[in-house]
Amino acid sequence: MENSIHENNSVSDGDGQDIFHDVLHVCPVRLFAEKLAAWNNTVHVYAVAPMNALLSRPRELVDDLALALGLPVRQGMEGARNLSHQVIHIFGEFAKTGKLPNVNKEEWPRYTGGDSPVVEVSLGRLQLVEDARKEQCHFWRQYML
Repeated sequence: MENSIHENNSVSDGDGQDIFHDVLHVCPVRLFAEKLAAWNNTVHVYAVAPMNALLSRPRELVDDLALALGLPVRQGMEGARNLSHQVIHIFGEFAKTGKLPNVNKEEWPRYTGGDSPVVEVSLGRLQLVEDARKEQCHFWRQYML
């Protein structure tokens, strides 16, 4: 985690934001995705690449929903504008055609939980990565169910 422990062993603001984001957004969505997959539904998962280098404003102002709704475009957030256009394009194509773009020239993988890869959406590319929040969601699971 970014800026996790200071000299006096206190937790930084970045950690608080990560915990808040994990408990209220990331982990409930992942748990729901796992349940849907367990019930034989087709589930596809993505994560937005870390955007710290792209943003001129605090990171809490931009999440995946904000990207999908074009917030960076409307608010002139220059660094995240192209990423927002990319997420909007992915959502739009899926809404129109029911198909997701290829990842490394292969179909977007189904999410089945466990060690399933996650598609990371970053500027100009899609790639398969391990679930970066897997350990955190495993920890929070006991408090959420």
